[in-house]
Amino acid sequence: MHPAQLVTRFLATYAFYRGAFAPAATRLRNYVHRLDSTVMDEPATARALANVIHRGSVCGALTVDEIETATDLSMSTVRDIALGHTTRSNP
Repeated sequence: MHPAQLVTRFLATYAFYRGAFAPAATRLRNYVHRLDSTVMDEPATARALANVIHRGSVCGALTVDEIETATDLSMSTVRDIALGHTTRSNP
């Protein structure tokens, strides 16, 4: 890759994670906290949503504060869901 392409690569990556964040955070929050939703998600979907959020954080496109506020979950919980360790909080 040519160094001149790095800027657009970073911008495209950030734009993807910023654009995917709000819907993914809402769906993950609704799933984990068992809130009423128009979308019926399953554990594999929750893992994929958490993965998008976690990767957005790792690349720097998302901050921990905005993730925790939007999902009503700790960053460690989001990471655990992304890694497949847990999907729902205890009722």
